[in-house]
Amino acid sequence: MVHLARKLASLLFLGVVGAAPGSGPGSGPGGGPSGLAGDEIQATVEAHLDELRWCYNLALREQPELRGRTLFRFRISDEGKASEFEVEQSELPARMNDCLARAMMRWDFPRPHLGPVWVRYPFVFETN
Repeated sequence: MVHLARKLASLLFLGVVGAAPGSGPGSGPGGGPSGLAGDEIQATVEAHLDELRWCYNLALREQPELRGRTLFRFRISDEGKASEFEVEQSELPARMNDCLARAMMRWDFPRPHLGPVWVRYPFVFETN
């Protein structure tokens, strides 16, 4: 039996992919007309790694060898809150994706300067 306390979950972040098709300008790396840069989004994600690891460790209880990638599309509001989550691609269980989305909805992202932006963000989960 694998002891989960000894199993370290790691996350590989590929960064902000950019604006989702048809979403308008401004959510790509380096910022755009919205003024919201990819590294600002990345910093918010990295500040909450423990919450993402918690979701992954929860999923590992049911599937000890679980690993994979998920690509989220979500909206960052004028207030810096994430909403309207959509899983574009995923190799992970729906329950884990739901856990990740619920966590991200609690975070405070930087406020876009010119209105809401759409972001596509990939996560890769694997154990060490």
